[in-house]
Amino acid sequence: MVTVVTPEQFASILDTEDRPVLAGCLQRDSAFMEQCMVLQAASTAVEGKARVCLMDPDWLNEFCRKFSISGTPSYLLFNGGTEYERFLGRAELHNLTAMARRLLPAARHPEAQGRQAPRFDMELSRAGYWS
Repeated sequence: MVTVVTPEQFASILDTEDRPVLAGCLQRDSAFMEQCMVLQAASTAVEGKARVCLMDPDWLNEFCRKFSISGTPSYLLFNGGTEYERFLGRAELHNLTAMARRLLPAARHPEAQGRQAPRFDMELSRAGYWS
């Protein structure tokens, strides 16, 4: 299930949630419904293993400012209240489930043992490739 959250609700989730948290930051535009459906499908795929939220579009500017989001759609993955990874641009189901699964125990995903999850490349962002 995808939970639509305000900034205060999201802060509370990050403070209390033990599981990974995948958050979508979407602007109400032509891609909004499509990306909401992808986020819902990702929520179903990781049900019980990760929390999935949609940042309330009415609060988009505040979310963008707080998390340094320069464009939408953007997807942020948190672990222990700290941002772990982000995906910028239109996502497909496999993009979001792969993000969330990188934080799940390796016993559930033996192919991930011994590998370190890639991190968002801030240098590419600063160079303007992700804006």
